[in-house]
Amino acid sequence: SGETRYYQLRLSSAVLPTPNHRIPAFARIRERYTQSLGRREGSDESIGLLGLSGLLIGFFGLYRRVRRRAEHPFSRYGEAQALILFFGNGMGISFLVSSLISPVFRSVDRISPMLAAVSLFALGGAIDRILDRVRADRRDLVAAAVGVSLAAFAVWDQVPRFRVPAEYAPRLESDRRFAERVESEVGKGPVLQI
Repeated sequence: SGETRYYQLRLSSAVLPTPNHRIPAFARIRERYTQSLGRREGSDESIGLLGLSGLLIGFFGLYRRVRRRAEHPFSRYGEAQALILFFGNGMGISFLVSSLISPVFRSVDRISPMLAAVSLFALGGAIDRILDRVRADRRDLVAAAVGVSLAAFAVWDQVPRFRVPAEYAPRLESDRRFAERVESEVGKGPVLQI
């Protein structure tokens, strides 16, 4: 109803690699997906490979809980992830809000950072359980090494490669020269407000 269908959270968009990914095959997959959607707000959200790992861990915990009808250490993450998806989906809670309250309900695609956070918490919980098996005298060092490695991987995975297309180079050089001329005429100290 209303704009909810257009601005809904799409799980496929959240789990695919970030646009212009460093791995060319991932970049092509994302580009094909984006072209199939057409341009829309939030079409480039991605929870990254670490977030995807946490999403799978949460869903596995939820599956185990439902299947065995017993609590699983990761089932709460899966429940939270399922609720986030149910809220953000165009046929979930957001559909009811847009149908009953206001058809202008655009923020549902912006819930992907919450999905990423809960997924990363699930991944952190799984890593914590693994670190519990490490000898106590080495646990802090191993945890620090794992944390730094994951942070480096997350930056590599989530920060897209950026190359300026050759056709933009003359324009960028012209803009750089213009900025230098303005700065030379204004001098040091004053602030130029346009």
